[in-house]
Amino acid sequence: MDYTEIFGAITGTLFVILEIKQKKSMWIVGGISALVYIVVFFNSSLYAAAGVQLYFAAASIYGWYVWRSREGDEGSSDPEVVSMPLKVALISSGIAFLGFLLLWYLLAFYSNDPAPLADALIAALSMLATFWV
Repeated sequence: MDYTEIFGAITGTLFVILEIKQKKSMWIVGGISALVYIVVFFNSSLYAAAGVQLYFAAASIYGWYVWRSREGDEGSSDPEVVSMPLKVALISSGIAFLGFLLLWYLLAFYSNDPAPLADALIAALSMLATFWV
């Protein structure tokens, strides 16, 4: 039994629960989960998945900082929900697609990744979704 994976699954689930409840602590739990999954994915030769966890860890630090800096605004710690302009959605989707193609190529020809297409697609879409958040 791999306790690292179990711990990662628990912290990942807790992150989602805290995110749904819009709790600032989600950023700490998300960062811990990302650090755990870097080890899990790297040990499984899923390099893009490990790399995207680095991105999630950095996003957790950034999210904590931004959320904390906005706590004093109007006495509320709730995040502001805004609509994304279509132009931003299209440009970021295009960049994610190009990133997917590059990752797929690198993983397919320069790594021992057992599933380069799936690994690249999941990494690119995960990064896009995190950027949108």
